Amino acid sequence: MAWSGVYPTITTQYRRDELLDLNAAQRPVVQQLDDRVDGTVALGTCGTRALLSVDEKISVLRALGEALAQVIRALKAAMASRPVLPAP
Repeated sequence: MAWSGVYPTITTQYRRDELLDLNAAQRPVVQQLDDRVDGTVALGTCGTRALLSVDEKISVLRALGEALAQVIRALKAAMASRPVLPAP
């Protein structure tokens, strides 16, 4: 696999009680895609992979997947409302 472009990391978000904040975890994904990055890296910094349980990792990835799905649905809706130009 060849990587090219910008792939910033997504930091794992926690609440004050040190539980995962899955809602807060979704915001950076949407913001980074809005900023037109080529992709993102989740669970890859500051030892998060070693600190979280498997269930917590799955929860984070599901939350990020939900955020990505929302962005994709919005893009599809925006593209569907644009007029189609005839081919030259």
